[in-house]
Amino acid sequence: MKRFITYEFVCGVIGGMLLLGIASVVQAAGDAAAAKENYRELCAKCHGESGKGDGPAGATLATKPADYTDCAHLQTSSDKDLCAVISDGGPARKLSKDMAPFGDVLEEKDILDLIAYIRSFCKKP
Repeated sequence: MKRFITYEFVCGVIGGMLLLGIASVVQAAGDAAAAKENYRELCAKCHGESGKGDGPAGATLATKPADYTDCAHLQTSSDKDLCAVISDGGPARKLSKDMAPFGDVLEEKDILDLIAYIRSFCKKP
């Protein structure tokens, strides 16, 4: 229960920062390079090594995993939403039940790092 409250608090702080226009602080909060191994271990099997949603396990799911290279779509997801989905799974934001929760295996910093890593897949021309 303590961990759930902590994640809710972290996600709430991120959302509040976005509402206040302090998005640059949120981006700086995560270290994309630090998340690479966690992404490969936990996310790539569904979302793919390059974040296109084309991982081998993703092909077996009823709902295609998110394509993090789709900048237009990724911009519609706030860091608060991504935090909630990573922590509590897809149903936390009315997304696919196939998206597993990782709040029990990742620390808050790991989740913030993953958000930065996920956002790094979006390469604007």
